Amino acid sequence: MQHRKRSSTWRHQLVGSLAACLLAASASGVELNISARFRPSVLSPQTMQFENTTPQGSYCGRWPTYCTDKKFSITFPVSWSYPSMKSGETDPRKGVYIKVPNTFRTVQVVNSQTGQTSQLRFRVSGMASTFNLTRSLMDITGASNFIEAHDKLWVSSYWNYPSGKCTRITDAWASDRWGAAIWGYPESADGCYKLAAYTIPAPGISMTDAGLMYELQTPSPLELGNGEYKGSLEYRIGPGQDFDFGDTATADASSVKINFVLSVAHELKVNYPDNARQVLLEPAGGWAVWLQQGRAPGPLQRDIPFTVASSGNFSVRLECQYTVGRHCGIANGKQLVVPVATALSMEGLRVKDSGQKAARTPLSNAAAVVFGSQAASAARRSQLHFTVAAPDVTAMAKQSGERFVGTVTLVFDAGAI
Repeated sequence: MQHRKRSSTWRHQLVGSLAACLLAASASGVELNISARFRPSVLSPQTMQFENTTPQGSYCGRWPTYCTDKKFSITFPVSWSYPSMKSGETDPRKGVYIKVPNTFRTVQVVNSQTGQTSQLRFRVSGMASTFNLTRSLMDITGASNFIEAHDKLWVSSYWNYPSGKCTRITDAWASDRWGAAIWGYPESADGCYKLAAYTIPAPGISMTDAGLMYELQTPSPLELGNGEYKGSLEYRIGPGQDFDFGDTATADASSVKINFVLSVAHELKVNYPDNARQVLLEPAGGWAVWLQQGRAPGPLQRDIPFTVASSGNFSVRLECQYTVGRHCGIANGKQLVVPVATALSMEGLRVKDSGQKAARTPLSNAAAVVFGSQAASAARRSQLHFTVAAPDVTAMAKQSGERFVGTVTLVFDAGAI
């Protein structure tokens, strides 16, 4: 059933009306959780935002098809009531009055595994609620049908048109004893309200199925390592507090703690050519100079091309079959071990600590080098550079007929910060 009036759409849910109940006072606190995750695909590097993973609740949980175009609501686990309401009242605080913390607050979030900290900003941008009556609106207003009764009951039109500086976010769902909608709270808004045009006698009005819309300004996921980042805010409930329901309301909680969890799971893919598993080190120009002229061959080298796709910081370190100081080594059967210097070049990446471009950056078995960028990439052209210095090649040349071999393992870690 659908009826339009004053550009407002009302929906009638064909179920029994919600039973109203008065709520007892309580000093208890409640909690709710807000979560978001960053799980990018290097095949879609332009996607660099956190995704809201908080389950829909309240208005949008019940009528999700009417919460498109970025409208949403999450469950706000607080109910409150008004014992009665007089017609002709002009004081907003003696009507259905709802004030929310609609200005931004800063929250520190911490990765408990790594200790990395960051900050997010949060504000409430909308409030969903359902008012409930024990008598039908037709009984109270004398209207012939519930749609007309909803229009007559409240000063300034239907429930989804709040008074004050708030805005209409959604259409309203309603029956002959209840109505539900979301009010929008710009940062300039104070408390918003509805005043009754008819007296609503005891037991009055109960407010249920509350929900929040919010704005969450998150840090850049490129600056965060993998893991969960947690933080919280606590708001007070009551007259003059963060959540303020007016002078006559009785709420079933005195505070609400909002817990935030940001989950980060960067993607890292390294692709080598099929023939890169075995690296043959040779002098520039090959072995001919040494074999034909008897001259020292100079340093042994090999560059290996590969690609790396990443969405955040990552580190690279060496693991060695033979260790020579900070380098890996190769050895012959007589246990002569010579160092192999390993360096890394990656297009568009920089060394995090120094800010220098990743161009022949030395790698070590002692400490990982962390690399980062300002954007994700599906495939960065990269090279590994292996070098045996000329003095070590001279020592190798004295071992005529010997073969020098060794395993060098590169460990890429997307969990780096």
